[in-house]
Amino acid sequence: SGPGAAFATRFELGPEKDWTSGGASRSPALFRHYAAVDQSGPEPVPVSVFVCDQPEHLSAASLAVKRLKTLRHPAILTFLAAHEVEGVSVSLATESVTVLSAHLNDLDLQGVRGTPRNHYLAWGLYQVLRGVQFLTQDAHLRHNGLFGDAIYVNDAGDWKLFALDRVQPTSESALPAARFPNLAKYDSPEVHDAAKARVSTPWSRDMWGVGVIVWEVFNGPLPAAKNLGNLGEIPKKLCPLYMELVAANPSKRPNPRDKMDQLRRGTGYFKNPLLDTLMFLEELQIKEDSDKNRFYSELSAKLDGFPSHVCRFKILPELLKAYQFNNAGASILSPVFKIGQNLGSEDYVKMIIPCIVKLFASNDRNARFKLLNQVEHFVVHLESKVVNAEVFPHIQNGFLDQEPIIREKTVISMIYLAPKLTYANLDECAVTKHFSRLLRDEQAGIRTNTTVCLGKIARYLHYSTRQKILIPVFVAKMRDPFPPARIAAINALAATQQFYTIADTSTRVLPALCHALIDPELPVRKQAFKVIRGFIDKLDQVSENPALQEEMESEVKSTTSESKLLAATGWASWAVGAIGAKFYKTSNKPPEPPTSQTSNTIGSEKPVPVVAATSSGRKGLDEPPSTAESSLNELIEDDPEEGVGSGGSGWDDQDDWGSLEDNADFDDPEPSPLSAIERSFPQKVHISTPTQVKPRPPEDNDPWDDFDDPPIAVNKEEEKRLREEKREARKAELAAKRANKKAGPLKLGAKRAMD
Repeated sequence: SGPGAAFATRFELGPEKDWTSGGASRSPALFRHYAAVDQSGPEPVPVSVFVCDQPEHLSAASLAVKRLKTLRHPAILTFLAAHEVEGVSVSLATESVTVLSAHLNDLDLQGVRGTPRNHYLAWGLYQVLRGVQFLTQDAHLRHNGLFGDAIYVNDAGDWKLFALDRVQPTSESALPAARFPNLAKYDSPEVHDAAKARVSTPWSRDMWGVGVIVWEVFNGPLPAAKNLGNLGEIPKKLCPLYMELVAANPSKRPNPRDKMDQLRRGTGYFKNPLLDTLMFLEELQIKEDSDKNRFYSELSAKLDGFPSHVCRFKILPELLKAYQFNNAGASILSPVFKIGQNLGSEDYVKMIIPCIVKLFASNDRNARFKLLNQVEHFVVHLESKVVNAEVFPHIQNGFLDQEPIIREKTVISMIYLAPKLTYANLDECAVTKHFSRLLRDEQAGIRTNTTVCLGKIARYLHYSTRQKILIPVFVAKMRDPFPPARIAAINALAATQQFYTIADTSTRVLPALCHALIDPELPVRKQAFKVIRGFIDKLDQVSENPALQEEMESEVKSTTSESKLLAATGWASWAVGAIGAKFYKTSNKPPEPPTSQTSNTIGSEKPVPVVAATSSGRKGLDEPPSTAESSLNELIEDDPEEGVGSGGSGWDDQDDWGSLEDNADFDDPEPSPLSAIERSFPQKVHISTPTQVKPRPPEDNDPWDDFDDPPIAVNKEEEKRLREEKREARKAELAAKRANKKAGPLKLGAKRAMD
């Protein structure tokens, strides 16, 4: 029992870390270094434990521990606990670190070379200078023993000063003797020259040590003091500083604070993207909101040039801390998700998922949009329980959002969430409650994508839901005034063919598809012919071999998993590509980030308008098409390498049999009514057709009952005539009401006479 037992219980020692560099034995150490685990918290935490049990060095080790315990600075090794057994041993626990020489070897093994390595080494040397500045100018102490292996590096890539056994106040001139003879080569010239010692400054000895560290970082272990005159592999940009650091005259060695400030300006050695990023994160609390937003927006593009361990253990924790304490909001999502791609599943769940769940609960539209764009990357790390209890209740609000782009992205997110949703959330809520409304949405692209999505998630729906919904919906959407919506419905029938009985195929599906054979648009007719041939071939095979019927209907009453979907059987091969149909890319732009003048929260009184771009090109959400004419002639096909962050939507499957993009040759040379629909996207629009179906009120018990409406006319002359008739009928009705109001209460039979 006692302190020793408590220390041993808290820290479980692992293997000893070798003090080696490139396989060669390095300078002897005062302590033996062990990898260990701190078991005092709810979860084990990796730490380092240093043990000295050499009787002749116990006093020095004890002095080093006392110094470390009183020094708190980001550039000094972090003290956790210590225990001393008088005359036997001194034990010290610190943050988990690796000696610098071994860390540099690890960088080589990780492939950190070229510019990223140079920028990272600049960051490390900058931290060493900060440590020297703190000791000599703030704490009025001299380290007296700086060389490569007096520096330790933690997991985040922070370089830390250690080996504090020779530390003394700057007011003392006599230097403590070196503990080991072969460390004397690192002593500065004034140690052995009294004349030079008289002109030395409080920092001159330690700045010489910084020069030694620079030499060893780029050239390896220092053989002898005379080798410091050979620059070796030291970068030319760093050579002027190095020559000052190892100046024979102590008074010529620079002031650490002045030198850091000088080299951080202009094109100085300490001016690079990595150092700028890490310094900004350190000063985040005092930065303006505009500077923070600009920093977050530019950070993602810089991450590829940073070492992975710095991104994971330094930048990511700072970003999550900024979200938690500085209201960073959605602006941190892009860099967080980019770093998260390199995390293991356990770290992802521990570090990023809590942030995602919390952001889904916020009313920030910009955050909702970014989360929906990235759902495919983080949903794999979410447990079904978390998805249903904490994520989906917030996601479903997007189905009702006033911004079209949010409604659209919410629909598309169901592709990735459906496998983890319960019957109540998927069948009853998402499909029955919300899809029924979105299939009649005023935005043509949303109607189209809801149809595509329903076809893709059909395998996760319950048998009774599929039987009630699929055929009525897809048949009704083949009468949609928007051609891509009609093509999507035809593709969806093909993609879900395994869920229809042979009787339904022949009596409900094929008759409906036959109507599409006389569609005004050629691409719709082409797709209808292609799908009809597939269904007829299926019926023909059953006619020739009735035993096939049981196999073809085997999935009708099952909830099919992804792996079982459309097995490569001969009778189903014609429909395999239909499930790869692309989502239609609308001209809806993402919501603008909130400003001091405008609100961007869900449910705000003044919605942010959705503005259509004027460019005719298609380059993702940043440059959407301006009219439906371009969407008909150039339906989107994403580059398979183009992800969400690069401008593409990131939603498309690679297999594009029967995709909307294959049917982009609409040959109506005149502008169609659809152009007016697309051009009106910046405002809330209603499709101008006499048979437009209004969204059902919330109290409607069955929103699917009216999907067998009469066909919607798509001929523009016919539409114009019907609109005029409807307008005239409305005018007559209003005139009659006004006349009746003036005439007083209606008498019995008055309505009949009026009619």
